[in-house]
Amino acid sequence: MIYDAREKISIPVAAGSLPKTKLRSDEADTSMTDE
Repeated sequence: MIYDAREKISIPVAAGSLPKTKLRSDEADTSMTDE
């Protein structure tokens, strides 16, 4: 499941254009910490 979180971050990080990226990054960070 860690791979999934990393892939999800890679997608938004690659974009790094939409403001939602920050929100998604925050959620992904929480998921990684939870794991």
